[in-house]
Amino acid sequence: MDNSNWIIQDPAPGTRILMFRGDTLSFNLSLSHSRKGSAWLRTNIGQAKTARKEIIRKVNNAEPPLDRDWFDIPMNRVDERNFIITLPFCEVGHFEAKCFF
Repeated sequence: MDNSNWIIQDPAPGTRILMFRGDTLSFNLSLSHSRKGSAWLRTNIGQAKTARKEIIRKVNNAEPPLDRDWFDIPMNRVDERNFIITLPFCEVGHFEAKCFF
């Protein structure tokens, strides 16, 4: 069974988007067919302060970064195959996000 394309994420993985503070971005996850389960967005959006603290600890104390800025947010089910979440950008920083089911 080939499961390589049963999940489609928009924006696609690896996409780079320039956003401004005050903008919002919607993440969509689509399944090839209906499945039981839930979808989540794993991200560090909104966690710039925590990321900066980890960078400072790494430089000043030689501590490895523990990625404490990452967390999971449940996505809203739109129908049997689609999930969506919209997040605001309230601070300046470099952020990443990925959907998973």
